[in-house]
Amino acid sequence: MRLISLLFLGLLLWLPLRAQDERIEDFSFEDLPEEELSSFYEIVGVGVIGTAQFLNVDAVQQVAEQLFPQSTPAIDAPLYCAGFYIAESFYPGKKFRFGFLYTAGSRTQTGTVTIGEGIDTAQVQRRLEYGISYNALTVDYAFVPASQLAIVAGLQLGWGSIRFSAAQSLEQRRFDEEFQFDQPSINNSTTLETLHFFTAPQLAIEWSPTATALLRIAGTYHFSWTGEWKADNIQRVENVPKTLNGGGFGVQIGLFIGLFRIGVP
Repeated sequence: MRLISLLFLGLLLWLPLRAQDERIEDFSFEDLPEEELSSFYEIVGVGVIGTAQFLNVDAVQQVAEQLFPQSTPAIDAPLYCAGFYIAESFYPGKKFRFGFLYTAGSRTQTGTVTIGEGIDTAQVQRRLEYGISYNALTVDYAFVPASQLAIVAGLQLGWGSIRFSAAQSLEQRRFDEEFQFDQPSINNSTTLETLHFFTAPQLAIEWSPTATALLRIAGTYHFSWTGEWKADNIQRVENVPKTLNGGGFGVQIGLFIGLFRIGVP
């Protein structure tokens, strides 16, 4: 009985295999479902990125003139940022990609101005630095029109900081006389800083000339709102222009290394 059962089980297993074997010669890619014949986008990589960020120049200029009303040069756009981007497609064949990026940039302006009146005048040097940073989680979906080429649309969601640093000083100082907080001095400095939060749709063109390199060109637009402003990380500051945030259009270029498989059947 046991032998008969084993023979019967073997027959049940052999018949489907026999039928499948007879169909192998008739198999072709045309028999595959449309989804299995679609393009593919599978990557894992890290890259360096550079961004030209077009902030609200009028708002930046307004804050700069408030800090240094007598000697503020015109502030130009864009602000150039640099950073890194880590990206990975966790679900092969689905063309979704997830990632994390960090980028930051700053600009410094210096000048000399005479302060005081009459004989009580002094020539001082002034330095103003302003900068911004972005940290973001990203999710993207890729459209692959040709081998090695992808059009990638996605969304960033993240946070960062905005910082102004202003300093005024004589050309030379004495440590034992003027580096004391309880003495009034024309040598002084202050910082103005806040956190900002943002969401940013992005659209990129990516080209992978080899299986280990990828070039990316992207455009983004940040919608940003700020938190509480503080001076010197101590004092709360009110009435800072609401238009001073991390919002604006950005153009990004990046070079990635990793493993990239982009193409069509």
